[in-house]
Amino acid sequence: MSKHIKISSFSFIMVLPLLLTHLPAYGVGFTVGKLYYYSESTSEPYCASVSVDWDFRETIESIVIPETITYSGITYTVTQIRNGGFSRCPRLERVDIPKSVTEIGERAWFYSPSLKKINVNPGNPKYSSVDGIVYDKDLTVLLSAPGGITSAVIPETVTKIGNRAFSQCENLESVCLPSSLKEIGTDAFEFCKSLREIDIPAWVNYIGDFAFFGCESLQRVSLPEMLEKISDRCFMNCRSLESVEIPERVREIEFDAFSFCDRLKRVSIPSTTEIIEVGTFNGCPELSDLIVDEGNPSYCSIDGMLLSKDRKYLVSFPSAKNFVVPEYVDTLGYLSLAYSNVSSVTLLPSLKVVCASAFLNCLKLRSVSCYSLIPPEVIGYRLLTDDGIEPLNCIVYVPAEAYDLYKTATGWEDTYLKPVENLGVEDVLVEGKHSQIYVYTLDGTHVLTTTEREQIQSLPKGIYIVRYGDKTEKIVI
Repeated sequence: MSKHIKISSFSFIMVLPLLLTHLPAYGVGFTVGKLYYYSESTSEPYCASVSVDWDFRETIESIVIPETITYSGITYTVTQIRNGGFSRCPRLERVDIPKSVTEIGERAWFYSPSLKKINVNPGNPKYSSVDGIVYDKDLTVLLSAPGGITSAVIPETVTKIGNRAFSQCENLESVCLPSSLKEIGTDAFEFCKSLREIDIPAWVNYIGDFAFFGCESLQRVSLPEMLEKISDRCFMNCRSLESVEIPERVREIEFDAFSFCDRLKRVSIPSTTEIIEVGTFNGCPELSDLIVDEGNPSYCSIDGMLLSKDRKYLVSFPSAKNFVVPEYVDTLGYLSLAYSNVSSVTLLPSLKVVCASAFLNCLKLRSVSCYSLIPPEVIGYRLLTDDGIEPLNCIVYVPAEAYDLYKTATGWEDTYLKPVENLGVEDVLVEGKHSQIYVYTLDGTHVLTTTEREQIQSLPKGIYIVRYGDKTEKIVI
């Protein structure tokens, strides 16, 4: 059996008497076989933690942790698996834990994708195992699952899934949660990339931050009736998720809860939700069916836009493409259009405020047309940035008569401003009669063909493109 010692730095004068008396001080580390042990015990009972020696992490396939280990005449009881102790072991398939281990460190077998079974000695006073998964002794808390499992059926005694319990179980395809469950911890299922659906039992009232972060195959989730909050980044980067029904008891949806769910098409928000934090739906370009219950006192939804109840504040418009900000909106909220695929934005004179990062990382945005003769207030750093620092490749069209004001206005001064004559005119520019007048919305949809100017004025208020003869004009009605 190969043995070598790894000791923290000492002067020679200090080391010699310690070697003679076999008493470790300030910490002693040594390798026996493929496992590394470390102890800070200075007197009996001598206890040690265990991890895989770095030289063997790439090749080790199974680990049997001994209850005791003797080195240099001292017998140590192995009581702890160190933080990350068996992590990044690509070939590791099995770990056997003795009854002496009473502490398992954070991310003990993180990034060990072949690990399928963790066995705990039945005599262990703190831990137990069922089907290779580690629980507390009473089987009420699921503590940690091996990274290589493909499915899991959790016992009906379990009330809590601990923090990071299934983290990085990239092959996990299905999990059956018990009706007894009440809590799902932080990062509990993060990066379970093969998990396709999950039904969360009705009595779960808490789901932690990042709980399902990066579950890129997750297509369906049923949220529990008792849930009161959807936590920070809980379903972020669930790129296959298509629909979400927010339960009635949910009062708050936290920051980035559903951000970058690329295929999310429909979200239903109940009357009871009082707080929807910024960024909740950023990076969800297909979310056109955003529905808020009419009885909600804080929010409303119109044509895919999430707005304050009075409709004056735009909270989010994730599916925006060619966007004419409605005349009833006076404020573009923080991150309201961030990460969207919007390509053009028209700001009517009714818009008064643009909050910081409203256009953050709108990489397809090519034009902003602002019709106000008074520059809207920009709250924050810059109006148009791709990462908060670099400006977007976008032209900002402003009324020629207000060009000098925009050049010196905070937030507008760093944009590529282009003055346009008559941009502030709020009447139809077409004069007289013509053989044919063609009217289009800004996204190119044909809405009217006429020879009468009066028919154009009867269109709903907004911005249109008209073509007549050899002329094309942008008009405001």
